[in-house]
Amino acid sequence: MVLRMLVAAILCFISYGMSAEEARVIFPQHPRLAYTAKEISAWRADVSRTAELIQIRDTAEKILTRGLVIPKKEGDWIFYYACPKDGSMLNAKSDKEHVCPRCGAIYTDERVQAAYRTLLNNRLDSDLYKIALAFALTDDTRYAILVRDSLLELARLYPTFQRHDRWGRKGPFAVVGGRRYAQHLDEAYSAIELAKAYDLIASSDSISPEQHVTIEDFLKSIVKEIQKYEFFVDPQGINNHISWFNAAYANVGIATGDPSLLQEAISGKFGLLHQLEKSVTSDGLWYEGTLAYHFYALSAIEELLRAAARAGFDFSSNERLKSMYLGPIKMAYPDGSVPAFHDSDPLNLRNWTSFYKFALDYFHDPAFAQYANPVGNAPVREQKSAVLPGIGLAILRSGSERDAVCAMMDYGIHGGSHGHPDKLNIVVYALGKELVPDIGRISYSVPEYETWARTTAAHNTVVIDRSNQAPCEGSLLFFRDTGSYSAALCVASKAYKNALLKRMLVLTDGLLVDIYTVDSENDSIIDWFLHIRGKSATLSRSDGTILSHTAILQNFAGSNNGYQHLTDVVCWETTASAVIRMVQADGKIIGIHALQSPQSQIFTGYGIGYTLEERIPFIMRRVASRRGCFITVYDLSGTGEAVSSIRILPVSGQRNVLPMERQFTLSITHNGKEIAYRIDLRDGARSPLVQIKSAR
Repeated sequence: MVLRMLVAAILCFISYGMSAEEARVIFPQHPRLAYTAKEISAWRADVSRTAELIQIRDTAEKILTRGLVIPKKEGDWIFYYACPKDGSMLNAKSDKEHVCPRCGAIYTDERVQAAYRTLLNNRLDSDLYKIALAFALTDDTRYAILVRDSLLELARLYPTFQRHDRWGRKGPFAVVGGRRYAQHLDEAYSAIELAKAYDLIASSDSISPEQHVTIEDFLKSIVKEIQKYEFFVDPQGINNHISWFNAAYANVGIATGDPSLLQEAISGKFGLLHQLEKSVTSDGLWYEGTLAYHFYALSAIEELLRAAARAGFDFSSNERLKSMYLGPIKMAYPDGSVPAFHDSDPLNLRNWTSFYKFALDYFHDPAFAQYANPVGNAPVREQKSAVLPGIGLAILRSGSERDAVCAMMDYGIHGGSHGHPDKLNIVVYALGKELVPDIGRISYSVPEYETWARTTAAHNTVVIDRSNQAPCEGSLLFFRDTGSYSAALCVASKAYKNALLKRMLVLTDGLLVDIYTVDSENDSIIDWFLHIRGKSATLSRSDGTILSHTAILQNFAGSNNGYQHLTDVVCWETTASAVIRMVQADGKIIGIHALQSPQSQIFTGYGIGYTLEERIPFIMRRVASRRGCFITVYDLSGTGEAVSSIRILPVSGQRNVLPMERQFTLSITHNGKEIAYRIDLRDGARSPLVQIKSAR
């Protein structure tokens, strides 16, 4: 009751940075972190959870049988415990020999052994929590003693570990490193697990007052070590590592009854309130532009929220916090999956139900129900075309359910250290799946992460002179959503020196128009890339004439910046427009109509997909000129035959059709009806797009 009475006072002052001491935070008796004593009692009394309780006890017994391993030396970056040839996680043959399960290579170097110790440390932290939970549910003192002794041993070892980082720096030079682990991020995650384990056994009579002090001082020493160096991790305090630091401060603060740590976690210089203001865009998305790290940061924030709730803190009225759950929904494809922009992985919101169940319980907003309790493969709630200006994403949508089409263009923020050089990159969803992907990060464990995933050529955009784009931010010039089409025009002026990139997308039912222009001060080699799923049969002219081709060398374009990973490259001999038909596994066909200028070339081949084993076809169109205009019409009907003709017409008063990058009319015969758009890409054009005729 006393705790509830404090909640109102806390909420009145929290937005003004009130200290936890001023709020007179009162900590309940242990356990009070992962579970409270009341929750544990209710669990024991709930007959429906008896099987779960037995499973937890059996798990603890299995851990006791195999024993706990407490490494006596420092660990290293967990991604070093992988085969650099194929990215596979290694298997331990012994402490000193580690085998790749795929290629059979054996690794015995110290870096791999240290990474293995990190794996053992992770397992230990998890095991201690599981054993501690078994104690809380059974009162079996054996469990409490094992956790107690392990924490005391870690308290003894921790000061003996030397500060180090994953780059080999040691001592004061390892400012972003750790002691037990190779980075503070891992130290923070460990502190959360250990704090929960300690809290669950803290009520045991097997722990003396002196031992309580030793264990609590150990937990505090971890977070104090982090606090000393967190500025070097990120001077702005916006990084996801800081999110985990805050979660560690909150959990250790609750476990040890230290209000100053709780204050630091919430209203400190880099606390939760700071990050909600600075790390989250107006769209509710993490500033790095990658949903993998969005949810990673959100995991830490949820850890903090759960811990803070034990002291009466409630942030359910914070709209920026709530937007972090709404943001990914805005980005979702019709099937609930989301693009793997920047350093992300392919994921589907249907598989992240724990986040949306938390959001549904915390905010009581039915908008989260569709992902908190997804129903099979039922279509998710339909969304309209939109612009997410904070992150810089134009999203075009048409159709519904099986006919739903979605195209996105990434024009915005670079994304910091997890961003990719890919301004005006696009992704496309149609026919029930992602057809034009962003392949994300592959894996940090393989060289291809740097040599492919972080190159411009790996994305669906333009490369100039075979070099990567510079990190930069583009802008939106035009967006329109009408009953018959949606469109966006974006520009990037700093991706390449002295070159202006513009891209317009126009989406109507089953049809996507893509116009990409390049205007450079100097003659350049301009390569337009499209990575698209399927199998390319042949290329043909619009009249059906099959084009001939010539296989060329693997290193046709050089050995750097992603080009070295393009395989089975074919050059198609044409100076006219071409149609590429991509056949999908289910037999459906995507028709890609590439309108060519006389001096352009077309290449096809394969690049790398989400994994090193996945090969995704690419189409590359090349122009050697100061200017380039790539007009592409995608027939997304599934038949590959819905578009029968495409014409480029001069605008009245324009003497020449070319240069097309300025002003023209595009006429398309789609399903027997004509669609025509007047395109004006001149700087300062009053209306970049006007629909003259509609197929409807």
